[in-house]
Amino acid sequence: VAVTLDRIIEEYKINEIDILDIDVEGFELDVWRSLTKIKPKVVIVEYDTQGVIKTECRDAILDTNEYNLAHTTKINDIFMLKVGK
Repeated sequence: VAVTLDRIIEEYKINEIDILDIDVEGFELDVWRSLTKIKPKVVIVEYDTQGVIKTECRDAILDTNEYNLAHTTKINDIFMLKVGK
């Protein structure tokens, strides 16, 4: 049974997330979509999984218009929450 980030947030009464690092071997978009209750200040997402480039999660994060793409490494995108969001 899959556990969503929202469920973990509720269960452990988490009020804020400074850094969220999503590295789940190709299921990054599913994890991102499971988070609706809190906006992490920094989000790191793996986009290169064993040589397969996946940009769906990058696109979904940028489509929210709440994050800027701050940096890209060989395998990760790093997003910063926009000021005032």
